[in-house]
Amino acid sequence: MAARQVLLILAAAFIVLVAADDGEFEDGDVGSSATTYGSGTANVQGFFPNAKFLSMQKGKMLQVLLDGGQWKTPVRIDGSFTLYDVPEGSHLLEVAAPGWAFETLRIDVVRKGSSTKVKAYFASEMLAGRPVAYPLRLEASGITKYYEEREKFNPASYLKNPMVLMMIFVGVMAFVMPKVVENLDPEEMARYKEEKKKSGGSTMGALKAMTSDPAPASQARVRD
Repeated sequence: MAARQVLLILAAAFIVLVAADDGEFEDGDVGSSATTYGSGTANVQGFFPNAKFLSMQKGKMLQVLLDGGQWKTPVRIDGSFTLYDVPEGSHLLEVAAPGWAFETLRIDVVRKGSSTKVKAYFASEMLAGRPVAYPLRLEASGITKYYEEREKFNPASYLKNPMVLMMIFVGVMAFVMPKVVENLDPEEMARYKEEKKKSGGSTMGALKAMTSDPAPASQARVRD
């Protein structure tokens, strides 16, 4: 009878100790998981819930890295992954998926008594310290661009080129000058032909001479 009472007391004491050990993780451990490892290591588990993303990764090496690749594991076909035997301490978890951006997470492996617990938090400056549900649910935060977009065609940019401006000016003059010559009165036309002959047949040279000395030759003789 006494032996039975001793066994009952020992059993009750063991239950109390286990309950107290589990209670050490109660406060502030939202989204974490407790597992028992004698060596103080834990398996970090998670999954990728986006089926479309997983289908786009077929044939590619999608990996989950811990501490820059010190621990790494490929992602299974169903989107799940496990990093085995991660030791106690804080670790940084990253996703290696070319073309996709994922938030970096801080993984804390904490051992108290006989239990080792995995807790996850955001590691970026803006979200630092915010807890992450466990097992990890990893979704892309955006798409990474590895090239610069080509500038769109802008016709106005050509107007900044001096050569283009000169060509436009020449084209306008070639269109306008014949109209100007046609509207000259007979006296100015006679002078234009004379100046053109002097300038070697250059229309521009003739007009330049006329604009520099606008008085017709007849008027000049009257003044004399």
